[in-house]
Amino acid sequence: MSHPLRVSLRLAATIAFVWMLGCSIVARADVAGDPTTTSLDLVPRDAAFYRACIAPGWQIDVIRGSRAWAKLAAMPVCRAGADLAATAEAELARRADRMASAGQPGAAEVHTLWNDPQTQRLLALLRDMFDQEIFVFGDAGFVDLAELVQEVACETVYDPAVAQLLGAPSQPGRNPYRDRLVAALASRADRIKLPNVVVGFKVRDVPRAVEHVGKIELSLGGLCWSVPELRGRMGRAQVGDATFVTLTLDGKLLPLGNAPAQADEKTTPERRLVEAVRNLRLVVAVGVKGDYLLVSVGSSLDVLAGLGQGASLADREELKRLRSMTGVCTSVSYCSQALRGQIHAGPRHVAALAAAAREHLSAAPLDPPTRERLHRDLGLLAEDVAAGLRKPGAIVSVSRWTDRGVEWYTFDYGEHPWRDGYRPFDLLDHLGGDPLVVMSYRSAWTPGRHDAWVKWLDVAYGYFDDYALWQLDPPWRKHCRVAAAMLRAALRQANTVAREVVGPTLADGQIALVVTAEPAPGGAGRELQPALVLDSGAADRLRKAYEQVWLLYEETADALADVPPDQFAAKMPAPTDAPPSGPWVRTDRVWVLASTPRQAQRLAADTPPKAATLPADPKRPQATLAYVNWAGLVELAAPAVRDAARDLVRRLGVAQADEALVLEHVDTLLACAQALRSVTREVYVEDGALVTHTVWEVRDVK
Repeated sequence: MSHPLRVSLRLAATIAFVWMLGCSIVARADVAGDPTTTSLDLVPRDAAFYRACIAPGWQIDVIRGSRAWAKLAAMPVCRAGADLAATAEAELARRADRMASAGQPGAAEVHTLWNDPQTQRLLALLRDMFDQEIFVFGDAGFVDLAELVQEVACETVYDPAVAQLLGAPSQPGRNPYRDRLVAALASRADRIKLPNVVVGFKVRDVPRAVEHVGKIELSLGGLCWSVPELRGRMGRAQVGDATFVTLTLDGKLLPLGNAPAQADEKTTPERRLVEAVRNLRLVVAVGVKGDYLLVSVGSSLDVLAGLGQGASLADREELKRLRSMTGVCTSVSYCSQALRGQIHAGPRHVAALAAAAREHLSAAPLDPPTRERLHRDLGLLAEDVAAGLRKPGAIVSVSRWTDRGVEWYTFDYGEHPWRDGYRPFDLLDHLGGDPLVVMSYRSAWTPGRHDAWVKWLDVAYGYFDDYALWQLDPPWRKHCRVAAAMLRAALRQANTVAREVVGPTLADGQIALVVTAEPAPGGAGRELQPALVLDSGAADRLRKAYEQVWLLYEETADALADVPPDQFAAKMPAPTDAPPSGPWVRTDRVWVLASTPRQAQRLAADTPPKAATLPADPKRPQATLAYVNWAGLVELAAPAVRDAARDLVRRLGVAQADEALVLEHVDTLLACAQALRSVTREVYVEDGALVTHTVWEVRDVK
């Protein structure tokens, strides 16, 4: 019979080691974890969100069966901890037996309760509940709740904030945020409703689960009978072919004040809000449906009645691609487009902020032309900002264990206007074969967004020129006007360069940051050295952009040389036609800006990458590619970590024998850390979704 101390120690050890070894094994693909056999077929199609953790017990068993786990458990400190726990457990058991023999009630009751067969059956049920699958989902009521929250936030936050920013006087003893919050909620009192959420646990022993649901009914029934406010609120409800134990609560149980309202107070916002809360109804239900133990919390049992009826979440187009995935599926999550649209209500907030600003500017002491100008510009600015915000869509995430390691997929079905025009990364052959770190990113160039920023910067300067410049002293005013005229002319040219050269270059060209391990000077080990690799076309366009910027800088510096009080002293290096040499290497395919000439020559040469560096499909057009050789980084850092550990134990005065023991533990931890070989992340578009694919390549230790 397991003792409570032993169980708690095992649980603590499991939690600690799972985080360290979550990716230190190779998953067995022959153990099925098919997402289509999960609760996806049970959850209704219109669910607002859904999350499932699949086969957590199997994952823990695989981790505990790995060589990395055995290697960690065999460390002297872990063995000593286990021996100490066993000794303490035996001593506590002997003490409990002595106290029970002496007739002391506390120890005897605890000992008896723990060893009671019913307690063990309950613990077995808990293990069963967290072994196969755990899921949670919320119904469409969460969309309505999110919409209500966004409306109240727009009506509550911005008006007082703008008033405070503009220095509007506040009434003493009044909280403008609280007053507006109460008023906004009271005006929508009929929309204040509790959404429904369901938590489910897949169990093997269904009769045992039904048995404990009955025990819950008996226990809570007695409690409700002993509390007058809860009498009559416990009951049973038949939902389809399943029976649920229910507990019905309402807002009348909350201490909201029972003093009778005066006739003229019945319509105040506070009273309307209190009445709305008092009329809320909360139903908690527990029962077994099929092979799932379900817990429902919400305003009704309708969400339980809809389980497994009609179209399910698995029928949604966004989740159909899960059926073609291989490997052991370990988690699935989904958030609907409707809920994400309410959560990311950017245009609504922009409009609310602009409306609050216009309202307070109307009361400001401004002349009519200025007020009309501000109103017009604020409206246009709000439209431009709202138009630049992307529209969110549904998002689906799934993780799985494969022969390669642990993989995550995220499918985002929203708008991504800045991610367009992808091409395969041809720079893969110029990353040095097996780099330690690679970061490559490409975004779409949208001239419209650039022009909008330039337009509003020009509008902002117009306000400065009309309303702030005249307040300066006359000498400064004159110098500022001259300098501003020159700078505006220079900025117009810079805008042309940025719009026509720099922007398209950064959007269409391939640029990669590469970090490799190169021999250190003197041959003492290796050190990290970064480099920048560009495709030849991007490098040529960047060079042309630099030439135009350099000419523009020279003209501006000469024009402003006589404008006091400062002069331009810094000089940009002039472009040269000499071919790059040393750490700058140019070929017909790439430009390399490296830390050393040796690194530049190595990256410029064609070197096919190792398989671990490659994404799943190297020919697929991609927006982002990132790679980290984790095992290589750990190997590179191992000597420094061992030296730091040795210095630390020597400073602490540890004996030489104990120093060897500490270094043994450090070597074991470093070896287990290398079980994670690499991390690869790629972003691409597929079937209308922006896909983020992350792979943790893992191998068990030797």
